[in-house]
Amino acid sequence: MHAAAICPDLYTGYLCFVQVEHLKTLLLSGSSTQLLQSVAGECVEPDLAAALVHGVEEERDELRLRQTELSHALKQLEAENTELRATVGTLRDTLGTAEGQNLSVEEDAKVSNVTCSVIRSCLFIYSLTKCNLNMKKLNLKELK
Repeated sequence: MHAAAICPDLYTGYLCFVQVEHLKTLLLSGSSTQLLQSVAGECVEPDLAAALVHGVEEERDELRLRQTELSHALKQLEAENTELRATVGTLRDTLGTAEGQNLSVEEDAKVSNVTCSVIRSCLFIYSLTKCNLNMKKLNLKELK
């Protein structure tokens, strides 16, 4: 027994599936003439077949337009990404320079603190020495 005789609905469904796959292939290949001939060959009214093909062509054109728009948007985003990466690189370089300068300033501050401590010590010693001299002068005056 033939499969078509056992299950006619299943066989009809299979034929429809094969036809849809064939039409999809023709649609993706962009051959409107072959698509129209194929649809017309399936016992579809010519006006309906032409309307179907026209609708498919419009949808394909819209999808191509959308693809072009998305491609353009992607290129813009890639350019922005490149620009942002360059900016991040510049900021990192600036940060590295600032950190280096900060270390230099910190070292200068340490040297300045040590210098201030030395100057304070010298001033203290000077004050003590001056005091000592004044006391010696007083002692000399008293001895006179």
